[in-house]
Amino acid sequence: MTEQKRQLQAIMFTDIIGFTKMMGSDSKKALNLVSDNRALQKPLIEQHGGKWLKEMGDGVLASFTSAYDAVKCAIAIQQNANKDLKSKIRIGIHLGDVTTEGGDVFGDGVNIASRLESIADPGGIYISDSVHTSIRGNSDIISIYLGEAQLKNVSEGIRTHAIIGEGLPLPSKTKVKNLFNSVTKPRSIFKSVSFYSILISVLIIGSLLLWNRFFKNNINDIQSLAVLPFSNHTGDSTQAYLASGMHFGLIGEIGQLGSIQVISRTSTLSYAKTEKTIKEIASELNVDAIVEASLLRADDQINIQFNLVNAYPEERQIWSKTYEIANENIVNLYSEVAKTVANEINIKLTPQAKDLLKKTYSVNPEAYELYIKGRISLALLTPKGIQDAEQYFLKSIEIDPLFAPAYGGLSGIWIARKQLTLISPEIADPKMEEYLAKAFELDSTDAEVWRWQAAKLGNTDFEWEACNNALDKCLELNPNFSEARAFYAHILMIQNRWDEAWEQMNRATETDPLSPLIHGFRGVMLVHHGKYEEYMSLYETLDNPAFANILLLISFTQTKQHDKAIAHLKRIIQLGGQDDILKILEKAYESGGFNTALNDTADALAKISDATHLWTGIVLPLYLLTDNREKSLYWMEKMYIRRDPNLPYYAVIGPLTKAYQEEPRYIEIMERINLR
Repeated sequence: MTEQKRQLQAIMFTDIIGFTKMMGSDSKKALNLVSDNRALQKPLIEQHGGKWLKEMGDGVLASFTSAYDAVKCAIAIQQNANKDLKSKIRIGIHLGDVTTEGGDVFGDGVNIASRLESIADPGGIYISDSVHTSIRGNSDIISIYLGEAQLKNVSEGIRTHAIIGEGLPLPSKTKVKNLFNSVTKPRSIFKSVSFYSILISVLIIGSLLLWNRFFKNNINDIQSLAVLPFSNHTGDSTQAYLASGMHFGLIGEIGQLGSIQVISRTSTLSYAKTEKTIKEIASELNVDAIVEASLLRADDQINIQFNLVNAYPEERQIWSKTYEIANENIVNLYSEVAKTVANEINIKLTPQAKDLLKKTYSVNPEAYELYIKGRISLALLTPKGIQDAEQYFLKSIEIDPLFAPAYGGLSGIWIARKQLTLISPEIADPKMEEYLAKAFELDSTDAEVWRWQAAKLGNTDFEWEACNNALDKCLELNPNFSEARAFYAHILMIQNRWDEAWEQMNRATETDPLSPLIHGFRGVMLVHHGKYEEYMSLYETLDNPAFANILLLISFTQTKQHDKAIAHLKRIIQLGGQDDILKILEKAYESGGFNTALNDTADALAKISDATHLWTGIVLPLYLLTDNREKSLYWMEKMYIRRDPNLPYYAVIGPLTKAYQEEPRYIEIMERINLR
């Protein structure tokens, strides 16, 4: 007698569409088709580590030790069948316990695979939830959740997914509605009033209540989530920016919910095309749940599929839905998804959040895409990035003159240029105010606009209470706006409110833990707080932050690493193309020592600063580092006259300014900018 074994296997069942009808009309043609099908499938099954079990007319039964291999084999079969077979194939796959005996398999696993195949689309692949759970960490396979199917001779509903992309069909809405949206009425457990039936009923209800309590607690434990970069499975590379823009937009919309922490876009970008599991990603980002999204193409329609997955204690899909939506209404989709996410994880929305999510927009898709490109470029905070961002924003408002976020972005362009001393305040301020006023006129509920308004009120108007209020409003609109929190940390630091400043910076880091920009903002605070060693360690991880050069120079100087400080200052001057000043620095260091080198370099840079505004941000720190009090105060006064946005940073009571706290001229300057 052959020994029976019980094993966990992935069972694949395939079937040729229309074979029975063909046998009735042309048996020779039908038998040739079976032969061609065998020649196509058998080598592919073996190549993917599977076992050809048997052929049943036009059907093929195969088993695999890996669900991933089974799905990849099924995709290969469908791709080759489309080219080489004169008929369509349906495929079903299930992962479960089966009984093996004499090279054959039996059990529910086989039956479920067969039933899934029977409802699959022509040319399609349907898989059970057990297969989906096994393969979900693989970025080269994309599936869409269809619902719970009631399969023939299967006692319980089977959560069913379709493999899509790779030329596979997308199930029609009508089919999904007919197969998966019907509700099966439960059988009554109260047909008998006997003691035993009542007891069984009580036990069942009690168990359900306990399960529901456990389930609800898990959902309520979701306090943070990350939205992964959207996967583009349309086969159209031009949709990449649409996917990027939607990723950006959905994070912003869910961020408005307030009562849940949402990881910012920058920190999730590194997980594009990752092979890490949901649990691994959640652990690295320190979140409870993950939102996945994919762009799919069905005929001429772009569809978007969303999955919300709870990462703990085990991966579990909470919600899945596919949307068909016109490009101009994409922005409105974000609010619908955000509301659904809030409902699924039991977030209680504030009245303001409800109002924000009710807003509808009609946005030109091209204008929106250009805006997203501008935001991405501006975040680099490099001269080229800022220049590119400006062109994107200008093209955006050229296409849609009523698109408020693009005007906000343009105000940010001029604020960034002024802050980085790329241009004088006299040129930047009128442009900044013009674009900011237009953005507010069009939409005063945009958190981004309030962020730029705060920058104007603080670093240009020196109105700190109004600046604080603007940032409070910004974070009320989007509590997960990490860049705004990092900026607020600087504003509070400038007001010497250090505890509050670090609280905001820590919250910014929590929602954007991998962002070079956030780390750069943090570095500024470390240097102003005198934590030079910590900053120098952080500097090694920074990705070209625009303000890092002078901070490292200060850190080397304050830790008495003079040779390193001089070498770093040389690099700064070389990057600026000032070879004559480089010679002054080298000669002064050789003949007069460290302080002389910094002073002489500062004097030389001061002479060209009016013509080349780039150097104004370096001159004052050089004088302060050598305690050249007269010239330091002169430069502070000059910065005040020009309303330089960097002047407020010298109100921070730190190592560079501690000696000036009782200096009358210093006190007067700080009083003028409302910081004394």
